[in-house]
Amino acid sequence: MVVLFKGRRDNGGVMKTRILLLDPQAAGGGGGGGAEMLTGDINLADPAFERLGLPASLRETPLANGAPKKEEITPGATSAGAGTETPEAKATREAAAAAAATAAAELQARAEAAGVTVEEQAAAEAAAATAETERLTAKAAELGLTVEAVQAQEAAEAAQNQPPAMDDTQRAYVEALVAEKDSEISSAQQAKEAAEAEAAALRTQLETTKRPPLAVMGVHPIMLAQTPQQIEEQDAQYAAFEKWAVENWDGSPVVEARGDQPAVPAFDAAQIRKRYQEIKELRTKLVPQARAALTARVQMTEAVKTVYPALFDSKRTESKVVTAMLGNYPELEAVIPNFHLVAGDALLGEALRKVLADPKNKCNAQAKNFLATVPELKGLINLPTAPAAGAASPRPLPALKGATPKAPGKAPRPSGSPAGRGTVPGKGTTPNVSPQNLSALKAGGLSERDALTEMIKGTNLPTLAQKE
Repeated sequence: MVVLFKGRRDNGGVMKTRILLLDPQAAGGGGGGGAEMLTGDINLADPAFERLGLPASLRETPLANGAPKKEEITPGATSAGAGTETPEAKATREAAAAAAATAAAELQARAEAAGVTVEEQAAAEAAAATAETERLTAKAAELGLTVEAVQAQEAAEAAQNQPPAMDDTQRAYVEALVAEKDSEISSAQQAKEAAEAEAAALRTQLETTKRPPLAVMGVHPIMLAQTPQQIEEQDAQYAAFEKWAVENWDGSPVVEARGDQPAVPAFDAAQIRKRYQEIKELRTKLVPQARAALTARVQMTEAVKTVYPALFDSKRTESKVVTAMLGNYPELEAVIPNFHLVAGDALLGEALRKVLADPKNKCNAQAKNFLATVPELKGLINLPTAPAAGAASPRPLPALKGATPKAPGKAPRPSGSPAGRGTVPGKGTTPNVSPQNLSALKAGGLSERDALTEMIKGTNLPTLAQKE
């Protein structure tokens, strides 16, 4: 006779079906008292199943074919038949929870440092991890290695590039050397900043220290202002004086020197009131004129930039000429509001005149044709034509009055020997230099300098004779 018992689940969560054999001989076994065996150890195709005398319906029971499969339990969960969590499962669950909390906290810290949300940081790290995986995979395919081998190779290379380990003495020496170099760099940086500050101060001084305008032109300094701010600053100084004059209308006391402030003498009422009237007139008339002149000058200058751009290109010679001219005579802009246009026209005319005056210039003929075809330019310039070879001079010099001097002899030697006058071989005689001859040359149309040049040209001036 056979009796079947279904027992409770074991510690692994597997349901055990126990069979109690009351007749051991039926199973072919020996021994007394009966035996107990597990159905999980029985193969349904085993002939021993028949020998047990079990009913055919038992074959439909879903018993394991071989060893029973253990039920997998998630850490922290309990099995269906268990009432409490095991210590091992609890420890595993708590460790996993702690690791997850640590990872979340680190992710939160990285997101805050990057100034993004946790989700954005996680997405960025996932993208970076994907890119790194793709890089390692590509490199592994290129080298014919596995990804793990590539990682190991890169780790070895990184270890080789690490600085060598240092003991305390070596580390102290390196730190002292770095501190010394940092001090040198700091000193050099301070010297650089001081030099830049000094250069800036010198530039400011150079810009503010200008040559005073020519007195003959009667140009007030405010008319030379280059920016509206300069005019406003001057106007503010005038306004401050007016306020001071009103406060000291009947006279001002002596102010002693104090620190950087110089002493100020006393002024009587007449002096203050006279100066007040002058400043008031300047503010009423000159300041508005200066504003209007600056506006007109700026507009004209901007218009000239499209006509003569070379005047505003610091690399061009024309610009250097205009800059030097204004640097020496800044009042020219006040006297000639369209100074840049006048300067451009002058430079253009100079260039054209040089081309016309040089027959060897390749553009000489074109320049002459240009003058001949433009009615406005006809008769504007008259350049003398060079005489042809062997031709007579177009402007004969007038005959000189006075006797022709005798041929000069030898010049007296330093020893004091007699000397005569002679002629230089190949040279003719020239008239004496006299006021009458000079006047005659000047009457012929020559300037005083050219007349003197003609008079002394070819003249044998006395010279020290060479020792024989």
